[in-house]
Amino acid sequence: MNGKAWAREMALYNKWQNETLFGHCAALSDKALRQDRGLFFGSILHTLDHILMVDVRLLDFVVSAAPPSAPFEPRKRVYDDFEALSRARAAFDADLLSTIDGWDEAWFDDSISFHIEA
Repeated sequence: MNGKAWAREMALYNKWQNETLFGHCAALSDKALRQDRGLFFGSILHTLDHILMVDVRLLDFVVSAAPPSAPFEPRKRVYDDFEALSRARAAFDADLLSTIDGWDEAWFDDSISFHIEA
């Protein structure tokens, strides 16, 4: 499998995982989503928000090849509403696929040149 096909497969898998996870979370009440569960970010809602924030920053870094200009604030909250977060997650996953589809195969050959040393 070439680099572009692999990246697309991973993005599709990520999209499917997010759809499944957010589908299960949609069945929870707002109170349950916001309940402090002792997680690093407190609630399920804030943990999902953080994951999306990191995904957005990582894709920005990959696309621009430059570090972010603003400092990373791990406890910053971008979305405090599950519906808005769900829409943003779905939009990001679609944008990720679109971004990958728009890249030339050579980008993957030049950019994904890593290997694992035994």
